[in-house]
Amino acid sequence: MSETIVNNKLIAESMKDSSVTIAKGIGIILMVLGHSIGEYGDYLTPVRSFIYMFHMPLFFALSGYCFKEKYLTDFKTFAWHKVKGLYFPFVKYGLLFLLLHNVFYHLNIYNGLWMENICVTFIHLA
Repeated sequence: MSETIVNNKLIAESMKDSSVTIAKGIGIILMVLGHSIGEYGDYLTPVRSFIYMFHMPLFFALSGYCFKEKYLTDFKTFAWHKVKGLYFPFVKYGLLFLLLHNVFYHLNIYNGLWMENICVTFIHLA
């Protein structure tokens, strides 16, 4: 009988883990859908508003659910890992994108003139 309880408990835990994974997947799909809709048309505004109403709170709740207290034993180590894993890549890629933005802007790729140049080129070829 105890094996059945243990097996039922293990089955329940695996179902719980898959339900969290499914909820995260649904949240990601809804986030992509909400950002893809944008401001295009009034008929999609209620859908976008509905998605925006809960997709970020869903991520916060799931991240809190998945957080383990063992990471809080030493605050210095926890903070250093967060700085190393989040802040340093943020600064690195932010500087890279800033550099690329400025290069593309001066090459007239990012500022919209490139589309005019392409259209003029295709008009002259036709």
